[in-house]
Amino acid sequence: MAGEPVPSAAGDGTTLGAVTSILVPVSRKDRVLAVGPVLGLAGWTLFTWVNRIRNVAADSTLGAGSKAWSTSIAVLFVAAGLAVGALAVAWVAGDANRVSARLRRAALALAVFGAGWWAVRVVQIATHDHSIGFKVVHAVLGLITIALGAAVVRWSTSSATRSA
Repeated sequence: MAGEPVPSAAGDGTTLGAVTSILVPVSRKDRVLAVGPVLGLAGWTLFTWVNRIRNVAADSTLGAGSKAWSTSIAVLFVAAGLAVGALAVAWVAGDANRVSARLRRAALALAVFGAGWWAVRVVQIATHDHSIGFKVVHAVLGLITIALGAAVVRWSTSSATRSA
């Protein structure tokens, strides 16, 4: 039941505290595996969008407005990836009571926003005058993000992440 203390694995009568939204695996390894999709999406988001910031900064063909727009979008994704990653790490470290609900909401928001962004961008890139290599790279970036987003949606609706 949600909010009930969870018995520790030690069998000594101690509890892990009241878990309100995600059932907490006992071992750290199991906790890492439990939030694997979230950690994967957060890491992939950081990898993708930090590289985008570097590419924008190095692109001398972009005007100031385009650079500002592209950088601001990338910074938003980086901030979201950092926030989701930090919540997942806090959850793994044993702070599940405090961060469970926020982790689920933030991970879902990143998954949906990231998948939506790439669904639109892949179509835009495919229909504009870009090299085939550029189109393929961006299609792969988008497909990976969408797949990781789908994994996070499945994770968020699994029995392990619903209220007990």
